[in-house]
Amino acid sequence: MQAPMPPPQAAASPYQPPAASMVKGSMYSFQKWLMIGAALLVFATVFAQFPLSSSEPDMSDYDMFDEKEEQQYNDAADSFEGQVALFGAMATILQVSALTMLGYAFFREAQEDEFIEFVNLGGTIDLSGYTVHDNAQERHVFPQGTILPSGGVLVLFGGGNPTGVFGNAIVQTASAGILNMNNAGDFVTVYNTNGEIVLTFDIEPLSNNPDESYTRYPDLNLEPGDDGILFYQHAGIGEAQGAFYSPGTKIDGTNFN
Repeated sequence: MQAPMPPPQAAASPYQPPAASMVKGSMYSFQKWLMIGAALLVFATVFAQFPLSSSEPDMSDYDMFDEKEEQQYNDAADSFEGQVALFGAMATILQVSALTMLGYAFFREAQEDEFIEFVNLGGTIDLSGYTVHDNAQERHVFPQGTILPSGGVLVLFGGGNPTGVFGNAIVQTASAGILNMNNAGDFVTVYNTNGEIVLTFDIEPLSNNPDESYTRYPDLNLEPGDDGILFYQHAGIGEAQGAFYSPGTKIDGTNFN
């Protein structure tokens, strides 16, 4: 039996995702990691140059025929070489840390832009507890209170903090923090609360352009066209006017309802 829809709740915006789907640690943000990574690169450069601020001991400043001064020179040379090695190692650690942070930030930023768009062509459905998986693992659990009305739209992003109207769609982000739809091919499965498969989607045939979404054409078309194709690259459709994606809306940017 279909659970009744809960009473409407006041919200600042109908486009806000359910709170449970947006619970994420405060340790990461693209801007924060970008700034920290850039700062570490600067520090790495400074550390690498630091020993040069004190000149290398000059043998001509010492009487190498004097055993005591020769020892002083050797000690000074060893100390300088030790500083170069120490600060060089620290600079390398900082550089590796910086590049790792920058690489992760750009990787995660790209992952957060991934999205799956669901349009309900049937009756009102309570998606609470339904899960989305790829070939590797569970990527999202729809939080309690996720009610998708007839004709309603839900957009599931990989992460971040999506802002925009998105055609009045319900907007959520992957509870696992990432969708990770593999550009080389992947398989998306949606399970209900009984663990039964309710929807599958094979990404592999749609992997020509990883920077562009794929869409049914015409909108919500359930049968392949005369060319046998059901999903098309978004920007190649006339109504898209060159746009690479239209999360929550039709191809031309208008609302589904």
